[in-house]
Amino acid sequence: MDKKLNVSSNELKKKLENQKLEGVERVGKTLQFHFGANDILGLHLMLKGELQAISREESLPSHSILAFYFQGGSGFAVTDRLRQATPTLNPPDPEAPDALEISEKDFIALLPKEKKG
Repeated sequence: MDKKLNVSSNELKKKLENQKLEGVERVGKTLQFHFGANDILGLHLMLKGELQAISREESLPSHSILAFYFQGGSGFAVTDRLRQATPTLNPPDPEAPDALEISEKDFIALLPKEKKG
């Protein structure tokens, strides 16, 4: 996972451990997990990434790349058999507008002004 993550595994754990998960939202192609100290974990699941419910009493699912546990022992694992899912601590704001939130006017403004080819 360290190869895909923008910080070390230890730094990620240090930043997020014992923080409250306050919300989850979709931003473009990523899920963003908002934690109590204003830290955000961005997660792009790519083609085969999944979130699976887990508990501390169980072993992690095959192809797990991250696991989070809540008080009480339940949690979720990020799995990806292709190992392409990409976690990012405090990702930058996206440069492009969100396809589900862009207005028709702004969409048309993004289109090329002339045909090519």
